[in-house]
Amino acid sequence: MIPRETVNEKLIFNIKPSKDYKSYPFCTWEELINTEGLLPTDIIHNFHWDETLQETPGFGSMEPDDDYPKTYYAPSVTIVRPRPETDTEYEKRMKHQEQIKKETEEKERLEYLRLKAKFEKE
Repeated sequence: MIPRETVNEKLIFNIKPSKDYKSYPFCTWEELINTEGLLPTDIIHNFHWDETLQETPGFGSMEPDDDYPKTYYAPSVTIVRPRPETDTEYEKRMKHQEQIKKETEEKERLEYLRLKAKFEKE
């Protein structure tokens, strides 16, 4: 039996709530450490601004329509979290490997028959 693999899953977490402008610095260490959902074993992949576009003002908003559409930015972190392969991922990988094996055998068989016909003909 072939063992399960470790999958590196990428997850995105918002560090601060979104605002309609980008403020600097990106975030403080305290904000990063206090981000909900992060584990000590997570590997930081990158930092980025998560953009949300709001086309119209919300219900009951007193803001004029001229200010819209607005883009809201939230500082976010993408992390890589190693985890074991799930049952469905394992089955999918096994089916894919079996399909590749069948295709390779078929290709080799056809090549063998082609060469056999070519050299027996002479």
